[in-house]
Amino acid sequence: MDIKSGKKASEQNITALKKQVDILSLTLAETDKQLNREKDENNALKSIIKESNEKWTSLMDSFPGFVTIADRNGTVQYVNRSVAGISAEKAIGMNIHDFEADGHHDASIEAMERVFESGQTGRYRMRGLGPQNNMVWYEAYYGPVMKNSRVSAIVINTIEITEPNMTEEALRKSKEKYKMVVDNAMTPIEYLTPEGIITFVNKIGAKNLNSTQDELIGKSIFEIMPDMADITRDRIGWVLESNTSLIFEDLITIPSGTIWYLTNFQPVSDYKGRITAIQLVSIDITKRKKAEKALLESEYRYKTLFEESRDAVYITARDGRYLEVNPFMLELFGYEKEEMMAKNAGDHYVNHEDRKTFQNEIEKNGSVRDYEVVLSKKDGSQLHCLLTTTLRKDNQGKTLGYHGIIRDVTHQKKLEFQLQQAQKMEAIGTLASGIAHDFNNILSPIIGFTEMAMHDSPADSIIRKNLNQVLKATYRARDLIDQILTFSRQSGQERKPVRINLIIKEALKLLGSTLPSTIRISQKIDTECGSVMAAPTQIHQIIMNLCTNAYHAMSKNGGILSVGLNSLELKQVDIASHPGISVGQYNVLTVSDTGHGMNQNVVNRIFEPYFTTKEKGEGSGMGLSIVHGIVISNGGHINVKSTPGKGTTFLLYLPQLETEPITPDIYNIESLPCGKEHILFVDDEILIAEMAKQMLERLGYKVTIQTSSIDALYIFENDHEKIDLVITDLTMPDMTGEKLSRELIKIKPDLPIILCTGFSELMSTEKAASLGIKDFLLKPVIMKDLAIAVRKVLD
Repeated sequence: MDIKSGKKASEQNITALKKQVDILSLTLAETDKQLNREKDENNALKSIIKESNEKWTSLMDSFPGFVTIADRNGTVQYVNRSVAGISAEKAIGMNIHDFEADGHHDASIEAMERVFESGQTGRYRMRGLGPQNNMVWYEAYYGPVMKNSRVSAIVINTIEITEPNMTEEALRKSKEKYKMVVDNAMTPIEYLTPEGIITFVNKIGAKNLNSTQDELIGKSIFEIMPDMADITRDRIGWVLESNTSLIFEDLITIPSGTIWYLTNFQPVSDYKGRITAIQLVSIDITKRKKAEKALLESEYRYKTLFEESRDAVYITARDGRYLEVNPFMLELFGYEKEEMMAKNAGDHYVNHEDRKTFQNEIEKNGSVRDYEVVLSKKDGSQLHCLLTTTLRKDNQGKTLGYHGIIRDVTHQKKLEFQLQQAQKMEAIGTLASGIAHDFNNILSPIIGFTEMAMHDSPADSIIRKNLNQVLKATYRARDLIDQILTFSRQSGQERKPVRINLIIKEALKLLGSTLPSTIRISQKIDTECGSVMAAPTQIHQIIMNLCTNAYHAMSKNGGILSVGLNSLELKQVDIASHPGISVGQYNVLTVSDTGHGMNQNVVNRIFEPYFTTKEKGEGSGMGLSIVHGIVISNGGHINVKSTPGKGTTFLLYLPQLETEPITPDIYNIESLPCGKEHILFVDDEILIAEMAKQMLERLGYKVTIQTSSIDALYIFENDHEKIDLVITDLTMPDMTGEKLSRELIKIKPDLPIILCTGFSELMSTEKAASLGIKDFLLKPVIMKDLAIAVRKVLD
């Protein structure tokens, strides 16, 4: 071979070698672009992409010559090392042609244009600035950088050649250097024939396939990776057809495990433009894919929690502007999404001082948990809420805003209030039961001694008349105790004859301590009004509801609350305007206010359940419907008169009893049933015991009294044959009447026992009977009732 032909062969070999370097550069540049795109998509992948960039940079640094990326105008976008004393950083932004010798610019520009127009690689030999700012010869290889199937930039790999022609030795050294770079790359690199035969694989590529380089060369890629055979064959076909590089992501199982790879299929052409090989460069993106998966799962969990939470979740800027809210927050506050996003978090605070306190606390502590606040909805109604909020900060610690949760506890607040009311009523009931027991014990000797004093007085004497008035007063006191027990829910809704004037006065006393001084109570109660058949607690409920409504009507400007009671006879002519009511005598209860009044449309609807003109939270709309139901169920009628701006008057017609309940009066002792049996009377109140002894002795009985249940049991144990009847109080120290009764019955099973009490929730006539007790009396016990009960159990 002559020198000329030898040099020509060398040049061809150099060309092929440089072209391979150029293709590898293009591949790595394309890979870099893909990784940078991934970097922009998710900040969570920065560290992984950085690692890949470092590998790529390390690979570029190991290449001989300069690797430069420039746009169509020749502006440098990347260079792998300093050029002619200019650092790589400073070189970016300069023009690539500034580094070329005079006379070479036009040819270089033409070479670049061919690449941009055809998308094919090209080669150009030129003179340019060398590392020492001297002019040297370069072999420049031009390749396209593809984006969306178009050439977006050009990569230029320039290798210095001291002379225009290289020797065989230089070619050999260049090949060895290239092979060393590729072979020791940290990412798998393979070369395939268009038929898929492996012509080269680097060390890491062979290791991943659990084989050696020599074992793999000459084998078909389709046989080595049969699971990927069909898709690899398709990809090679696409590259051969398009003559462009293609990038794919695959989850590949190799002997060492399952790995995600980003693989670039790059066509390799000879100097005539024919594709002679396919280069595969694979980059391990397993960490990135795991990070993506973790991020997607995290985002999914967050989105699920955010979208489906039954608490209101929000994100705001520092100034309170909403950045995001979940669907439940829109539902809770009654806004559409666009409306809410136009609001500021501070707009919802009923008390703006709460907003300031909240901000101060969160700025100081970084978070706030269960901050209690009242917030307003779109319709103006209010919510009791608990706020749990945390500051949002950037990487430098600067506060960006807040994210948090709003929990609606309005219902819980209502339940708490109801519980407090129930506890209050329970306390009132406990107090009432204690008062009832003590008060009845006080009334018992008053009634008993008064009755006996009346019996001892002349029939027409002033003393007897006066004592009769005392007796009537004590009966009224006894009824009042019963009403207190009913109000405190210690007794049922049993209807009975009721003098409602007493209930009205008690209710007004209760209201007088709660109404503001701007509202004055005026009452005109006829105490001689007849009785009505009703449940005392319901009458009390009527008065409280009507007076509460009157208070609300006058709460802003004050006024006069007038309550009246009088007797009225309704005749046939009167009932025409009162449908459903009969002629007869009625008690008329009047409740008036000087408040804002109502128009006729409102008056027509006030007795409808849940209809109310009050603000949210001031009433349920059930009060007047309950009042209406009570009155109608008692055979009564309601009439309403109202004028806007002048007030409202309710008139309630309750039918009087045709015959007034007989008030116990003096009766002849001779008319009462008497006897001669021996009675043991037990009560810890000495006055009651002495009063009972006198009463029973007047009736002919022999009486032994005891104020200690233990002493009474001792007496009975030693003399039970002589005792015919035991009358015992229920509530006593040391041993209750119930326990005493049990012990007495053990001694004498057929013993008649009468149990007395001022009040007890735990004892009733039915329970007393189940214990073997013959009768059960409530204090205060009048002489007539006692005489009848004693004779009943003894006979």
